[in-house]
Amino acid sequence: MRYFPRNSIILCHFFVSLFWGAKKDTKLSLYSVFMATTVKILFDRKAKASKTSNGTVEIEVYSDGVRRRYSTGVRVRKDQWYQGRVVNHPAAVELNTRIQELYERYMRVTSDTEFSIEKLSNPNKKPSISFIDWMEAEIDRRKDIRPNTIRSHKSTLHILQEWGVISSFKHLTLKNITAFDEYLHKRLNKQSAIHAHHKALKVYINRGIIQGLISESPYAGVKISRGKTEARKFLSEDQRAAIESLSLVGMAEFVKDMFLLACYTGLAYADIIRISKDDVRQSGDSLWLIDKRQKTGTQYKLMLLPEAEAILGKYEYNMDRITNQKANMYLKGIAAAAGITENLTMHMGRHTFATWALNKGVPIEVVSKMLAHSDITTTQIYAKVLQQEVDKGFELLKKK
Repeated sequence: MRYFPRNSIILCHFFVSLFWGAKKDTKLSLYSVFMATTVKILFDRKAKASKTSNGTVEIEVYSDGVRRRYSTGVRVRKDQWYQGRVVNHPAAVELNTRIQELYERYMRVTSDTEFSIEKLSNPNKKPSISFIDWMEAEIDRRKDIRPNTIRSHKSTLHILQEWGVISSFKHLTLKNITAFDEYLHKRLNKQSAIHAHHKALKVYINRGIIQGLISESPYAGVKISRGKTEARKFLSEDQRAAIESLSLVGMAEFVKDMFLLACYTGLAYADIIRISKDDVRQSGDSLWLIDKRQKTGTQYKLMLLPEAEAILGKYEYNMDRITNQKANMYLKGIAAAAGITENLTMHMGRHTFATWALNKGVPIEVVSKMLAHSDITTTQIYAKVLQQEVDKGFELLKKK
């Protein structure tokens, strides 16, 4: 027989006598206190956690004398849990956010006036988690990736939302990944774009594995082709001169100048719109532009050629006046006016600069520095393009 401390027995007698001796309204009030719904976070309820073994983090819901516990999917060691939070863990921020989100979810559910604990899911099942909502929240809270990458990841998210097949973590199966690949092939023409969406999805699947939300990647053993690298398209000096000679007004004139600035600096659109007067330094008779590339974070230092200096001065070093998409739309009309059949884009200006520099005899290692490439193999693509043009030239001579 188990004995209870005398103080505990006295305390029980006190509350029982208080309850039965109270008036009806007071009884109801006391009853509601004893039977109130509570939600709390539990760690290692089964006492399995140690310095080498993980314990489970659960959400406990108590209502109407019934107690239910729900796994958060988070499992950490004993030394990784302190005062109700995950600590000393590489994904501590993500795991704490996950726990807090689930805790708040159950708080909202239990605060409903019509709440019944019987309506909650089976306590032996993990709560159904929306992968789409979780992925969106993950993208929004990430501070370790650049704005362009965030936009790319959100594009993948929007495609998943449109497709609608993968909604929860349990839908991340090999069968659905294969179906997603088929959907992307119907929607997109370029294999490189398809590969990019798979790459982004894998990033968040791997983050889900780290957070204990999914046990393994459905991509295990699956290889998605990157596709063939397309040849860089660029303008000849004559084509560039044809654009320069155009007399335009308004935004069309601005886009023309913006494109030419790319042709004379080798900067991408994302770098051009960031230029400010503070980034320009005088050295001798020349002006130098010093900044970091938006895409890679690689620092660059380039001399402003007279053409580039004139354009920046014309717009007071403020080139952030139009989106990349709209600029490319204007460039279609500009190309037509200049008699250029290629699909003109802002990025083609960067390619034009690279091939122009190589044609003028600038060493490839120097061109790589001018373009702020993190790897010279990227610059070598332009050398291959030039060799292809040489090969075509010899073929024409052969025919003649």
